[in-house]
Amino acid sequence: MKVLVVEDSSFARMAVTKVVGGLLPQAEFFEAADGKTGLALFQTMRPELVLTDLLMPNMTGEELIRSIREIDATVPIIVMTANIQKPAREKVEALGVTGFVTKPVIGDSIKTLRSLLAGCLHAD
Repeated sequence: MKVLVVEDSSFARMAVTKVVGGLLPQAEFFEAADGKTGLALFQTMRPELVLTDLLMPNMTGEELIRSIREIDATVPIIVMTANIQKPAREKVEALGVTGFVTKPVIGDSIKTLRSLLAGCLHAD
């Protein structure tokens, strides 16, 4: 399974990759530090799962999600965010994301991520 992690913090990318790798040991990861690079990787690698931050340079997570949805309306997209206001969350939800995980991805956030992965990928 190909997994794309788009996050401007290298520490957060590493942490998410480690957590998701523990849940999906056969996953092959592709990482991007901004939305523009993430979109290019999505177009070339065609991952089966996307995890993205919202606040990033060059292209926001919202713009990335919109662009991905123009290419693939069904790929699971999980948004990772430290804090999101209700209007912004509703706007992103309307784009058809799979769900949200609160950063940092520790404790209850790992449980949420595990549940989202199980729901969209039929993972254990």
